Amino acid sequence: MARLLAGLGLIASGAIAFVLIGGRLVAAPFTAHVDTALLIQILISAALFPVVARFCAWLDRDKKRQ
Repeated sequence: MARLLAGLGLIASGAIAFVLIGGRLVAAPFTAHVDTALLIQILISAALFPVVARFCAWLDRDKKRQ
């Protein structure tokens, strides 16, 4: 189970990074200095993904009980 969650976290982190980088390429010109902020946002998003996934699972479990 832990390997599955780690694999999903890795896939989700890659997807989050892909979307954020794609958004940067579409929204900001190449001369804009937003790469550091983007990197920080990617790291925070990847770090918080397991917490958010567990919270969503907890909410879903709570809803199924009713």
